[in-house]
Amino acid sequence: MSKRIQAIAEMVPEHVILADIGTDHGYLPILLAESGTIQKAYACDVAEGPLRQAQHNIQAKGLSDVIETIQSNGLEQVPMDANCAVLAGMGYHTAVGILERAIERLDQMHLILVQINADVPLFRQWISDHHFTIVKERTIEDRGKFYNVIGFHTRPHDAYTRIEWYTGIIDVMEDQVTYLAYVSHRIQKIEHILKQGADPSRWQDELDALHTIS
Repeated sequence: MSKRIQAIAEMVPEHVILADIGTDHGYLPILLAESGTIQKAYACDVAEGPLRQAQHNIQAKGLSDVIETIQSNGLEQVPMDANCAVLAGMGYHTAVGILERAIERLDQMHLILVQINADVPLFRQWISDHHFTIVKERTIEDRGKFYNVIGFHTRPHDAYTRIEWYTGIIDVMEDQVTYLAYVSHRIQKIEHILKQGADPSRWQDELDALHTIS
């Protein structure tokens, strides 16, 4: 089990009914069911192959009574009793598309956890534009890569600042040590990109924001 999956599992509230969107092998709902954290889970994927593998893994663990596999494009086929969602390991546009198509369902979610592979500031901006509330963030280092997980719900919040889009919401940040390591890594990466002659207008705002907490 990867550190990324384990860390996301630690962020899932107890006793929820989970919709794991893009479940792949079903590792996250299996981990949560084995620990007794969740009431039940829907392991969802749009592709048949990963869903078959998830179903095999769930059956092998004897968890078919707790975890149901569903072929679904995002939340479209997910039963209405789901009250927590995880979208992990996908791109920004895929994640936002899933959320936009299910926007009327988001109010019933106690927590929505999103881990995208790039464009994390854009996702915070999307949350800000909708006046949703970020309640937890966590930076994970796994096999030499950093991953950012954002947990939010739809209760109203003032728009976040442009600096917060880049830095994250410090007050709700978990694991400050890993977060600061990520900030240092990110600064070095951007400075290297700029030295290669990249357009500063694409990177300077993020660099300046990260320097405020480095």
